[in-house]
Amino acid sequence: DPANPDTWTLARTNRTVKDQRNKILTNQSVVTAGFDTGSIKHTLVAGLELTREEQQNFGYNGLGTLVPANIYAPNPSAPVAGLNPVRNGVFNDAEVDTQSLYVFDTLKVGDKWIFNGGIRADHFNMDYDSAVLTTATSHPALPVGTLVPLDFRFGDTLVNGKLSALYKPTKDSSVYALVATSKQPPGTNLVLSGSANNASNPRF
Repeated sequence: DPANPDTWTLARTNRTVKDQRNKILTNQSVVTAGFDTGSIKHTLVAGLELTREEQQNFGYNGLGTLVPANIYAPNPSAPVAGLNPVRNGVFNDAEVDTQSLYVFDTLKVGDKWIFNGGIRADHFNMDYDSAVLTTATSHPALPVGTLVPLDFRFGDTLVNGKLSALYKPTKDSSVYALVATSKQPPGTNLVLSGSANNASNPRF
């Protein structure tokens, strides 16, 4: 009865299976040094990071159909029709090795000025193997639901920098300015795409 709110229902469509395996091995080495050059006090921080990341994901069919839920009295035990999750061949397997080196220096000049500057370089290599199911738009020449392999091997070095200044006109106030760069490679979530308009495509 559309006039009776007690009969209103909401369709449920978000059915997913999370089958994911993650491994990460990281070594972080940091050196901190404090020293003076004349009246300027320095705090120097340098570091080296070595990281290995691995991730596997698997896709599923047979996730069933959820019956509509009553908006005001949903049944958490409502059955799922046709539930029989099985792997459908869709997967992605990513491996990333990253070597990072950085150095930053904080300079305190008198009681009113603090400057900070530094640079960081990240060199990475990524191996990515996957298989996806075609759609009518992604691969119009193939039947819908065809498994298509997708393989990428790529690497790069990203360099970022930072320069900031802090001025304290009074004891309880400060003015801060910052200039910095921030770059990240495609596939930062360890998933790449072959679509031309996708930011996770390493070829564009």
